[in-house]
Amino acid sequence: MKRYAYLLAAAAAALALNISCTGPENPAQPEATLKAEPASLRFAAAAAPAQTVTVTAEETEWTHSIPEDAGWLTATRDGDRLSVSVADNADETDRSASITLNASAEGVEPVKITVRQEAAEAPEPEKPSLSVSPEKLVFAAAEAPGQEVTVTVTGGVTWTAAPAGAEEWIHIAPAEGKFTVTVDDNPESLERSGYINVSPGDKTLATCRIYVTQEPKAVPASITPQLPEGTTPEEVAAATTRNARRMFGFDAARQTTNDHSSPTESI
Repeated sequence: MKRYAYLLAAAAAALALNISCTGPENPAQPEATLKAEPASLRFAAAAAPAQTVTVTAEETEWTHSIPEDAGWLTATRDGDRLSVSVADNADETDRSASITLNASAEGVEPVKITVRQEAAEAPEPEKPSLSVSPEKLVFAAAEAPGQEVTVTVTGGVTWTAAPAGAEEWIHIAPAEGKFTVTVDDNPESLERSGYINVSPGDKTLATCRIYVTQEPKAVPASITPQLPEGTTPEEVAAATTRNARRMFGFDAARQTTNDHSSPTESI
């Protein structure tokens, strides 16, 4: 019995000595970690400078990736840092995407960096306006070709063009941003004129007026008589006068007056 107790005590002492010499079988390993600072970035819509993200990696390597549909976002690695930049945002809505950091060590969760960019400022609405060019048209009396008038608008202004008053000889053919003016031949020997009103749909704007003038009908030149050879206009005029006097009896009346004159006068 004493021998058995002795052997048991010796075995326990040997086991304790072995444990103290060899230590634990699986010592604790350092934990792999991955962090990013800051975890979110915000950029202005235009001319935004690049921003830097610092990445802290313990016991692991890492890579970064950007979604394919975020072509406006760029991230460039320089050691343990990422330089993040964005293209100008021309849309009137903001946009966002995430940069993902992936660790090579197992068991380390990916880290996401959220990037937001503001929307572009909405442009100021254009002030409504209406103008025409040219403001005066001059046509020949006959067979005058058509002339074009350009209408310039801003702010979505609509317009209509029509002759003012009762100028039925003026005709208008409207088109996109312009119209063509034609006129009938002028049958009169006097110049005539009228005007066209270009009226805006926006009643806060003034109506534009185009003045139209048409030259008078050409009058044939007077006929110049052909004089007999060797005569002058004065001689022809004198002969014409004598013939007229004979035709209307002026010479016969003068002869009768002479026949009844007093003897003294006849002497």
